[in-house]
Amino acid sequence: MSETLMDQDSTKLRAEVERLAAELQEAIQENVQAAQYGLAVLEENEELKQRYGDLEGQLEVLRVELACMKEVRIPIPIYLLNNFPALP
Repeated sequence: MSETLMDQDSTKLRAEVERLAAELQEAIQENVQAAQYGLAVLEENEELKQRYGDLEGQLEVLRVELACMKEVRIPIPIYLLNNFPALP
């Protein structure tokens, strides 16, 4: 009878180990997916920062060009003035 109880305990323990191993594998997979998503977000953030920097540079160039045009009194088309941010 004690062998039967030991066999039952052994079977229960094996089932528990298998269940825990499956849960662990699922948790690992979820962590990998979360890490991949986080990496994608960081990469997109870096691209957006780069694009923002590029646009700021372009804006500064346009501001300088506008200031130069005003200095030499070149007529500036109205549509450009209406769509251009105010100079500081």
